[in-house]
Amino acid sequence: MNDKAGDAEQNVNRRRVLKGAGVVAAGAAGAVVAGAVAATPAHAAAGGNAILGVANDAGASPTGVTAAPTADRETLELANTTTFNDANGVARGGAPLRLVPNPNADFISDSAPVGSVGVGRDGTMWTVVTVPGQPGQFRAFTFTDFNANFLVALNPDRVIDTRGPGARGRILNPQVLDGIGRVVGGNTINIDLSDYTVGATAVFVNITAVQPTGNGFLTAFATGSPQPPVSNVNYSGGQFAVPNFAVVPGGVAQVGAEFHDAISVFTAVTTHVIVDITAVQVPSIAQVNPAHLPGGAAAPNQLRAQAVRKLSKPSWYKGQS
Repeated sequence: MNDKAGDAEQNVNRRRVLKGAGVVAAGAAGAVVAGAVAATPAHAAAGGNAILGVANDAGASPTGVTAAPTADRETLELANTTTFNDANGVARGGAPLRLVPNPNADFISDSAPVGSVGVGRDGTMWTVVTVPGQPGQFRAFTFTDFNANFLVALNPDRVIDTRGPGARGRILNPQVLDGIGRVVGGNTINIDLSDYTVGATAVFVNITAVQPTGNGFLTAFATGSPQPPVSNVNYSGGQFAVPNFAVVPGGVAQVGAEFHDAISVFTAVTTHVIVDITAVQVPSIAQVNPAHLPGGAAAPNQLRAQAVRKLSKPSWYKGQS
């Protein structure tokens, strides 16, 4: 532990944490650290015990824990039983484990052993992996709602249809509609999407111009952003319906004291407008209304797992059975 062998032995007897739990195994990255971190690390000799209440410094030697539990049991278990309520009254728990970011590196080395995990200076977690059929090994970052988005398919749903009074409810500025519900040329409708998603980065929609009164176009864009100089639908007077698919960045509209997801649609000439939604892109599945997911309120990962189990497996498939 340190040069004072007698004191160290007493500390080990009182506070040993890993004695008998396993053997030291070369090749595993990192050191096991338990309890609060003290200002001065304890220096342990190879094969020594980790001590609670201090930072254990193994120097340049890798430290590992090896055990042989049954397949459904863990090798190492950590727990932090601390709980507290944040400013919003939401209960939060303490972290059982922390991987310390390297302040001088953006990511871990891809030459570390496969399965190694590390954290770059910005807090992104990386792991070293192999890819079937590819030589060598690679580093890959762990997907979180900070650095990645998920494409979530919805049950196709009609968001608005200006032809019917009952299908105009999500239009936040109905004053731009004429007496029969058409969007007056040169105006933009703002469409509330809060029934579908919160904080979407993009929405996947089908936009249709119905019975336009002349030649023109529709442009879909994020509410709150400038209208881009492009068109999503081009139509001519006399056509009954002209649809097109669009991926539209998510915008934000203020609704009273609240802020809702929204997109906007501009029309050059007076026309009815239909918007149907098929998917959203979000940082987290929790940001999607379960009522609009295939299967209703069932968790999407459960639905996918059930579907995979039912499918016939091709010879190359190595995933969940």
